[in-house]
Amino acid sequence: MKNKRLLKTVAKTMCALTVCTGVVTPLMGCKKDGISNETTPLVLATDVLDGVFNPFFYTSGTDGEIVGQTQIGMLTSDEDGQPDAGWDEACVAFDYSVVTTGNKDLVQGNDYSKYYTDYYFAIKDNVKFSDGVLLTMNDVLFNVYMYLDPAYTGSSTMYSVAIKGINKYRTQTDSEGDQNASDSYFNSLTDTRINSIIVWATNDEEGDWGAWSNYEDTKYPNTMEKDILQIHSLFKEELESDWRNSESIDAEKEYVKYKDQSGKLLITTHEDVFLYQYGILVMVPHYGDDGKIAYYEKQNNYPFTDYSQDKVINYVYARMFDSYENASKTYKQNLLSAITQYATASTFRSYVRADVIQRELAGSQQFKNCEGVMPEKLTAIPTAVDAEGNVTATRELKDAEGNNRTFDVLHIRIDGVDPKAIQNFSFTVAPGHYYGKDWDNVDGVNYFGVKFANYDFMNEVRANQVPLGAGPYRASAENGKANPAKSEFYKDKAVFLERNDYFLLGKPKIKKLRYKVVYNNMLYNVVKTGEVHYASPSLTANMIASQLEGSDKNKVQYAMADNLGYGYIGISAQYINNIYIRRAIMSTLDAQECVDYYGGGKYASRIARPMSRTLKDYYPTDVTDLSRIECIDGSILDYEYDSQAEPADRGAKALAFALEAGAEPRNGLLYLDNKPLKYTFTIAGDSDDHPANALLLKSADILNDIGFQITVTHDSQALAKLANGQLTVWAAAWSSSSDPDMYQVYHKNSSATSTKAWGYSYLTSSLCDDYQRGILDTLSNYIMEGRETTDKNERKATYNKALNALMELAVEFPTYQRKVFYVWQKGLLDESTMFAEKEGKTYRSPLSEIWNVSFIEG
Repeated sequence: MKNKRLLKTVAKTMCALTVCTGVVTPLMGCKKDGISNETTPLVLATDVLDGVFNPFFYTSGTDGEIVGQTQIGMLTSDEDGQPDAGWDEACVAFDYSVVTTGNKDLVQGNDYSKYYTDYYFAIKDNVKFSDGVLLTMNDVLFNVYMYLDPAYTGSSTMYSVAIKGINKYRTQTDSEGDQNASDSYFNSLTDTRINSIIVWATNDEEGDWGAWSNYEDTKYPNTMEKDILQIHSLFKEELESDWRNSESIDAEKEYVKYKDQSGKLLITTHEDVFLYQYGILVMVPHYGDDGKIAYYEKQNNYPFTDYSQDKVINYVYARMFDSYENASKTYKQNLLSAITQYATASTFRSYVRADVIQRELAGSQQFKNCEGVMPEKLTAIPTAVDAEGNVTATRELKDAEGNNRTFDVLHIRIDGVDPKAIQNFSFTVAPGHYYGKDWDNVDGVNYFGVKFANYDFMNEVRANQVPLGAGPYRASAENGKANPAKSEFYKDKAVFLERNDYFLLGKPKIKKLRYKVVYNNMLYNVVKTGEVHYASPSLTANMIASQLEGSDKNKVQYAMADNLGYGYIGISAQYINNIYIRRAIMSTLDAQECVDYYGGGKYASRIARPMSRTLKDYYPTDVTDLSRIECIDGSILDYEYDSQAEPADRGAKALAFALEAGAEPRNGLLYLDNKPLKYTFTIAGDSDDHPANALLLKSADILNDIGFQITVTHDSQALAKLANGQLTVWAAAWSSSSDPDMYQVYHKNSSATSTKAWGYSYLTSSLCDDYQRGILDTLSNYIMEGRETTDKNERKATYNKALNALMELAVEFPTYQRKVFYVWQKGLLDESTMFAEKEGKTYRSPLSEIWNVSFIEG
């Protein structure tokens, strides 16, 4: 068994804020008697799911893991995270090569004709999707052009690679000046249209619905009413999404603190959850003599007895937008709220920008393909070239039996070099006939199944949330039915899959695969009791000593490895515009609290910059804390929490930052621009069992002592809200790749959901000050500079500057890096079919080759 795993195409994926949610119920077939690969489901625990099971648009790592079971990528990777290919590997390419011509000294301006890199990927001709359809070059090209399309807004950043001709294709102009200005131009047009609505909504008038000519952008007349109605529609979609999310919540466990005077729970149904989150169901606190909350009183402002989905959603929607044509001040205030405070804000901006691009580009697509993407038929691929780019060595392409013959080869040429490009080109290959448009008209030359720069088409693709691909498993209903509806594929906090009989490495041994949503503090116990077969709980020293090597030694097996990712605290510039206020918050964060959660350092350690320590060649090992962050102008920032300070002095550093922001003390509180410094810190779930719980509570105490008004709250829908940019301050974790590239998560032009979380829509807007925009511009420049060389020392120096700039921007505070921990039932799984060694590999989990995993049948 080779040390391989499916290569992920996303550099950093957002973990489920390190907390799981859901309910565990006993599952049939989990006892060891009568175990069979054909009838017993392998049940895996999962964190909270966002429910976006789409290979192009999933936003959470948990959704991505499930989608990944149904897909394979162009390449796989070895135990060190390096790309690989082969006939016996779970990937589309059986061979690949990378050759570079020239060097950067030969570049004249933007002319890279003498300095470029060629990538060759030889495509297998025996791969079938789970519906039996053969995977071809057209499918490969469909995926490439999805990721290169200017209307694409998913997490892949292939569009950021300098593929030859990519700017010409994406902007539909061969003028370099126009190409370079296109993103700023599109952003400016987007801002203008959105600002027109904001001006109308804040004009202090009523009854002026239809008076658009006084406000709307003259470049796009007759769009303002359509845009406003689109806000209505997107808010309705947000309500429907929140309703679905509420259905996955165990209300009695998530909202256990809300009890009446008799101790009776007040929020017990998902309908209660939904109405509570929209302020219709109110929990009124009653205080005891000690000044603490003694109990709550339930105030339900929902006027009907019918709690059906349509009735409830329509009621909430009507409260926001009913009688909109009257254009009352209340309606305008609600409209403004929808595009500034709700998830609708980011989806509406994406809609407007996509509509701008479509209006500017789609009408006259003169460049039908990207010059540097070249499908070819070859019998050998180049492995070496001379200084002029002439091929000097090749490697024959041979089938699985060793016969040299002609194969389809994807040839991609990029300007210069880009060490991250190989990971961008390791994308999963989803079926074009399933996700594409007008598949019968695909010619592989001028049409690839992707409607160019078309927002409606991208929405159609996004709406397809039952994944299909060539991976080891296929989506199914609980009864095994193929082609299920999403409600059959994902129901009752469980996801159902069955083996893909067409899988290129043979049928997976275990037929049925299940994912079950489980609470974090129950993960270990549900494996021990047999309700779930395999999980990855939080690792503590006590768990190892007293349970796994103690009382449970004969019940549960485990493995651990260095975790790819790290924990962090995020701060949104969208909701905290002032950089000095964000810095004030950072200065009160004591990362040691997170380390102590994991046992005081044995299984976790502090990190001082937002990069995984597993990137050993790039992480700044000489930096041990946050006391000396070198700013772009050479000044020094100090965020380090002073653990030796007297209690009365703990907030001195934060107060200094707040005063620098211009905050004014009034009656014991701080105000900025006549508004109190009132913010919410969010922890996923409703349990204190979270690595950042003590850290955020301590921070809140310190800030409240100096005049802030901080509330620490638990939210079981935090992951979905984070993906939509709805949180102000939050605790989360990243999962990183084997390359330090920072484009996807931090570049100003990235379309990944992380930029919504950071509040880049504010930082890139005209509302933001030059200082902050300048930091983001410099950070983005460093990120691109880090792609321009393969020299590790040069890249490390560049990324060190980028990490400092990111800390200067004050949107992410790194806290800890821990061991990743896997547990499974002892005696249930055949460990010879797993990677079961106790000290495992960073880039490999025990189930990395899940198709080989078998039960011990009996």
